[in-house]
Amino acid sequence: MNSWEFLIQKDDDIKWYPASSSTLELEPGKYRILGKSNLSNTKIDVKVSSSEQEIECYQRSLNSQGLVMILPFTEFSSGTSYKIRCQGDILSDFLGEPWTQTISLNILPVTSQSQQNRANINLNKVRDYLAQLKQKLKSKPKLSKNRQKSRNFPLFNLSLEEDNLVINGGNKLEISGSIKPVEIQGDVALNAQLHYELIDPETMENLLMVDCALSETKLPHNFHHTLVIPDTIQHNFILGKLILETSNGFPLTHCSFSITNRQYYSINCSIELLDVETENSYIFDLELSEKIKNQSTPLALPNTHQYSRLFPSHFCKPRQILPPKLDYNFVTEKHKNLKLPQIN
Repeated sequence: MNSWEFLIQKDDDIKWYPASSSTLELEPGKYRILGKSNLSNTKIDVKVSSSEQEIECYQRSLNSQGLVMILPFTEFSSGTSYKIRCQGDILSDFLGEPWTQTISLNILPVTSQSQQNRANINLNKVRDYLAQLKQKLKSKPKLSKNRQKSRNFPLFNLSLEEDNLVINGGNKLEISGSIKPVEIQGDVALNAQLHYELIDPETMENLLMVDCALSETKLPHNFHHTLVIPDTIQHNFILGKLILETSNGFPLTHCSFSITNRQYYSINCSIELLDVETENSYIFDLELSEKIKNQSTPLALPNTHQYSRLFPSHFCKPRQILPPKLDYNFVTEKHKNLKLPQIN
């Protein structure tokens, strides 16, 4: 029996929320959708249709944990609707195990009242952040002249070049992005740090945390970091969160990303079935998965000194001790009349 669950995440929230029903109402914004099943290492067909565009069809693969990214971060506009259908591929139909799972998303229209409420909520968050930041700055004994004169604390925009990252059988992850000020007067040198968190999507536990210091960094700033994933982390799909925070750990802004660890590569093969009665053959093309080795195995050559071989008898040439015997037929008359010296 196939079990299936849709998981939804908003871009400003680190948590994944399971779909409570097959029809959901969401506020406008950026969302991405994950599928979770008891199947593993299986291909599925995905069809996405909306009120604004035609049906889009593509194929995805469930990893060994039964997880699959159905839809990356997508902007859902107000007043639109989406329908997502996931089903088994042609091989599941051939095996007699077809299945289909659907979910409908209705994006709520934005009213003036909801806009006002949302602006108030965001404004309250900004005020709380500024109040905490001011309190931390007051705790320092000395402030620079620029900070003493500045009363407006800028907000920052943290973005990544790619938020869906892929590791192909290795353990190194390359991450690039930028930090830009939203509201600023004059030049700013930022003393802060970038805090990386890798999270298990099932248990939401932290798998890895790494800090990268930013000392007197002038904005805008482009960064590039290399994260080494420990061998103990064998997850094929990992959630990530990047936080821009002060050196004391106060968060300023953050962004989310995902990591797909391709520990398997596909192998194409064909199976031919022969019908004995009709003498007809049926050929099926299959795609299998084989684990990628992180380290290549050195080639072990044999030690030739440990091996000996006896050659057959016809290869052996006996050692000649006596001179070769002369054949009588080859003795000429000259040889017969040969006079040897007399030895006394």
